[in-house]
Amino acid sequence: MKRRTLLRMGIGTIGFGLLGWQTRFFGQPASATVMSTNSAIENAYQWLLSQIDNEQIGGPITTDWAVQAFVAAHAVRDLPPPELNICDTTDCLDPNFPDYRLVKSCARTILTRLARGLPVNQALIDLLQTELQAELDPEHSRYPRVATKTFGVLALLALERDLGIMLPQLKADLLAVLAAFQNTDGGWPLAYDGSASSVSDITAEAVLCGLPGEAYLLNHQNPDGGMGYGGSLTLSTADSTAWMLLALPENDEARNFLLDCQDPPGYFKRSPTDDWPTQEAHWLTTAYAVLALSGVGYPVPQLDESSGVPESSARDFTLRCQPSPFRSATTISFDLPSFGSFQLGAYNVSGRQVWRTEGSGEGRQTVTWDGRDHTGARLSRGCYLIRLSTKAGLHGRKVLYLQ
Repeated sequence: MKRRTLLRMGIGTIGFGLLGWQTRFFGQPASATVMSTNSAIENAYQWLLSQIDNEQIGGPITTDWAVQAFVAAHAVRDLPPPELNICDTTDCLDPNFPDYRLVKSCARTILTRLARGLPVNQALIDLLQTELQAELDPEHSRYPRVATKTFGVLALLALERDLGIMLPQLKADLLAVLAAFQNTDGGWPLAYDGSASSVSDITAEAVLCGLPGEAYLLNHQNPDGGMGYGGSLTLSTADSTAWMLLALPENDEARNFLLDCQDPPGYFKRSPTDDWPTQEAHWLTTAYAVLALSGVGYPVPQLDESSGVPESSARDFTLRCQPSPFRSATTISFDLPSFGSFQLGAYNVSGRQVWRTEGSGEGRQTVTWDGRDHTGARLSRGCYLIRLSTKAGLHGRKVLYLQ
């Protein structure tokens, strides 16, 4: 544990009435930190909204990160996410992207649609699976970018959590390759060529995948509480600090550094002393900061459409299960914007389908599930995933069955 952290713990234990002394060395009282964080998220939310009006947010990359930030802000501050056009097919992905960017773009799009509670096109899932399998090919000639694998794993984790799509072998193989890429200092490089230096952002991504890189992040955290792209030998930046905070959400020093990077209009600068001339240059840093400060985790949990979101928002894709928790039955409702067929299934925590039905129609559809399996037998109490499949894609919601 770092010396400054030990000092903070000791001072907090003695209790000499220093709770009002809000300095970086001693840290802020918990209540003040929460208030500062909440205010920072709300101000950043408003600033990001203004960037939509200024047309600084609207492309595939800007939209994806902004949407994830808006969903995180909604989760902690009940701020309604705006409606933005999110890529929903492989046609949205730039065919001129280098191979490694195509993989990351596909993964990021899936992460965004799942966070926003929108269906994911099967073609996107198939493309991700195909590209990630190619990443594992020893004869593959691509430049071995680590981020293609970390974001691939994060997308697989989100698909498993939100849609019940299990690809355990692919995930295990990717994690094994990532483990082999880890440097002797405990971090991960941007690309693996046998001698590349560790990068804090990539290391944080690996930690989010479940790999052990926390020690590298803590050992390379700068005295100001921030994190540099290349660790402690480089200037602290809000971007790298945000990724560290995503990986280590209890790190108060990183949180305080990040809060110091916010300007009054609401955007986050790359550092407290950043003097970039335009606010518009900071949209990505601001999105990262909101994700990190929200504490919701990454991948961002799926948006709860039943709370704080206008009925018109993403209406054509909304899947609802009410009530949840339920004892006797839950009503599953969704909208089909045009006539078509649908398939509904319930899956247990192991990913096994325990109930299925199908139908067709147009407009609002409702189906009742009474907690029974294919044979009519009562299932055991627990969490189940309801998965809807339509021509728009796959959509999932979790329900809690209390029997």
